[in-house]
Amino acid sequence: MHTYIGTRTPSKIVSISQDGSPPTHRLHHIKHHSPTGFEWGYGGSGPADLALSILAHHFGENPTPRQLATGDCKCWRLHQAFKWHFIASADKENFAITDAQIDEWLTTINAPSSD
Repeated sequence: MHTYIGTRTPSKIVSISQDGSPPTHRLHHIKHHSPTGFEWGYGGSGPADLALSILAHHFGENPTPRQLATGDCKCWRLHQAFKWHFIASADKENFAITDAQIDEWLTTINAPSSD
């Protein structure tokens, strides 16, 4: 199980921890809405890219610009709802979102999980 951890620094780092271990790597930024990077605690373009990037990792997707433009990937179809549920309401300093929380949310909206 992964945990996505956001830490407020000048570079707004979002890292990934696996099975409760210390974070092992940074979340890859899928640039679609925000060229300047991740953000959280409100509903703008940085939070949209963060939602898109977390869901892409969660689903094991690596969407191309064409897939994003056509909406031909799960992460794209769900990222705005995910942004409003998790990212816009996240604490402005730090947050943590687990795979289990994401999977639970997916069941509440009747969407397939990462399994």
